[in-house]
Amino acid sequence: MQNYGAFVSHYGVENHGIKNAETVYWNLTTSVLYEQAIRRHEAAIAHLGPLVVQTGSHTGRSPNDKFVVQEPSSESDIWWGKVNRPFSQENFDYLYRKMLAYTQNRDIFVFDGYVGADLNYRMPVRIITEYAWHNLFARNMFIREFDPEKLRNHVPEFTVIDMPRLKAEPGDTDVCIMYNTVAGIKDGVPTRIGYWLWDAPTDYDCVCTYASGLVIRISSGYPMGTKWVGEDGWLFVTRGKTEAEPASVLDEVIGENEVRLYHSRDHCGNFIDCVKSRKETITPCEVAHRSASVGHLCDIALYTGRKIRWNPKTEEINGDPGAWLAW
Repeated sequence: MQNYGAFVSHYGVENHGIKNAETVYWNLTTSVLYEQAIRRHEAAIAHLGPLVVQTGSHTGRSPNDKFVVQEPSSESDIWWGKVNRPFSQENFDYLYRKMLAYTQNRDIFVFDGYVGADLNYRMPVRIITEYAWHNLFARNMFIREFDPEKLRNHVPEFTVIDMPRLKAEPGDTDVCIMYNTVAGIKDGVPTRIGYWLWDAPTDYDCVCTYASGLVIRISSGYPMGTKWVGEDGWLFVTRGKTEAEPASVLDEVIGENEVRLYHSRDHCGNFIDCVKSRKETITPCEVAHRSASVGHLCDIALYTGRKIRWNPKTEEINGDPGAWLAW
């Protein structure tokens, strides 16, 4: 078993009973997990870059397939019923051993982070997944740690082990379901085995200041589009609509010696047209790259809760090596 990654915890997966995995990938960045998902044929890249996966016949949660181990330390705190169905410690241990056997000679991915935005209640967690894209989801879902030293010393208080291709079979236990989640205590540590997926909407407000003094604000509180504000007024552009103050700006005619951009009603089709004609696209590649970089840097600032200083010449974050973990 070999470990791969710049931030491997001293509290290894052998503490969870996993001893013969092929490669354990630790705390990979978003871009690397994205690439791993493609290389492993777990996902495809859709138009403009989003990752698309097939989740199988079950497209949502399966509340009737959730089992909780009934044991003394927690049984009085659980509302038992159709949703929280009791499961014996003996059967949990059996499935856990089966899961450990399943991980042998397989690659697995580990995310170390936290739940709980309030520091007084924050808990360190570990998500161990079979799929790279599931680990990518965990990276998006939970609170990340950006201090390399804390990552190396991370010890989880709650662990999720996600092996969706491992199925319970008739005769295994008193449970036989295709998509299941079983939660229980293993060696004093809460552990969850199963198949899971969530979404996480986020509000954001980022302010970017350039060396020239230009300020760009990116916020979820604004309507979709771009607004340019100058000394004499403003111009707002979104898909299918242009507004200005003063409105007379929209009636002005572009002068013969002023900058002109050629018109395109389909920026996706424009790319194909330019491949054929060898003309420059309506959005030059370098401009698109620099524009996208601003969005990525805002993501890093949001995830880390820190100001980011960016060197546009070297395309590096100055003085904050831990921030690169969010790239």
